[in-house]
Amino acid sequence: MNDIDVCAPCERRLPKSIDTNEVFYLLKKNNPEYLQNELQQLKSEYDLHITKTNNRFNANISLTYGLNQYSRTLCRAYAHPNQQQAVSVTFAIPVFEWGANKDRILLAQNNYDMALIQHEVAIEKLNEQTIETANSYNRCVRIVDIAKKRFLLSKQQYEFAVMRFSVGNISAIELIDIDNEQLRAKQEFVAVQRELYTTYYKIRHLAMFDFVEKKDIIDLIQME
Repeated sequence: MNDIDVCAPCERRLPKSIDTNEVFYLLKKNNPEYLQNELQQLKSEYDLHITKTNNRFNANISLTYGLNQYSRTLCRAYAHPNQQQAVSVTFAIPVFEWGANKDRILLAQNNYDMALIQHEVAIEKLNEQTIETANSYNRCVRIVDIAKKRFLLSKQQYEFAVMRFSVGNISAIELIDIDNEQLRAKQEFVAVQRELYTTYYKIRHLAMFDFVEKKDIIDLIQME
């Protein structure tokens, strides 16, 4: 088993926004859970079709035609057939199977309806998760710039406060308050960054697509 190194892209390389419609397209194309649900749906349709086909009304008709001839030996019996003809027609109608067939078709239909409901629920849940994650990422992209500017500004204010404190223009309490404000701004910036990368890799996993390299994950793995 080979180890795969995953390097987080630089924040500047992350997409400024992710289009939900693009993610839905990639979801249908790449996501294993989505494809498995689609496959299960097709299998349920196939099973229902086969059950209906195999349990339709069936009636067998057989026809026998022959020329009769009597002889003590087999060869002489067919040597000079006489003109006496025999025709036998047989009808086989499985009357008692009709009820059983109907029950089997009804059971298959119920199984198909249940599979259809499960399919719709699973797809809807996946779609909602995709929308929520994409919107969360786009929101983080907007917030992270603001959080970064606030942190850099608070850092500059602290550095300026240190200079003022060194010449006695502010007290130690005021310096501590400014330092605490810098710390809070830094924590908020780090939290937003964490959320940004978390949602990016979630949407990357759902779509099985790298939005930085603009390639499917399977293609990136094959390039390793």
